[in-house]
Amino acid sequence: YYYNRTGEQLWKYEAFTHPHESAIQQLVMSTDGDYIIASSIRDRVDFINRTGSLLWQEITYTLNPNTEKYRQTGVHAAMSADGKDIAVGSEDFHVYSFSPNGTTLWNYKTGGSVGSIAMSSDGSSIIAGSRDNKIYSFNNTGGDSVWNYTTSSPVNGVAISARGEYIAAGLDDSTIYCCDRSGS
Repeated sequence: YYYNRTGEQLWKYEAFTHPHESAIQQLVMSTDGDYIIASSIRDRVDFINRTGSLLWQEITYTLNPNTEKYRQTGVHAAMSADGKDIAVGSEDFHVYSFSPNGTTLWNYKTGGSVGSIAMSSDGSSIIAGSRDNKIYSFNNTGGDSVWNYTTSSPVNGVAISARGEYIAAGLDDSTIYCCDRSGS
């Protein structure tokens, strides 16, 4: 559902209508409200515009052919303030960068499923937290890994300041790591 500031419903989007699809796990909106990302626990990302129209869709993880089952952790998404840069972290151990039209710009394989992702307001920096006990920092221009840091347990949540100067990560063992953009 999309509402204006007075509470009037402007539209409703049926993201997952097939019985094998699942609930929305996360919503991310551009600062001006022009773009919305809906991600599911079945590793699907829908990129929707302000009028409720689907612009593109991506599935980052498929059924296991041996078990015919999905994993239940899904995808996590982040977007720049203007909606022009999109990053997705997935159960398939990858961080993806997408253009606004859905083109995959780059991807990077981590050592575990990506449980959290964040992006600076201008889209230049991406931080990902992984189940491999690492925090990853990326330059969004080409997907270069700037640095990674091994933590004491799996990373459940990451945050980055608007200008990408500071990074925080929350872990399974209740530890919070904080550092600057260089990883120090």
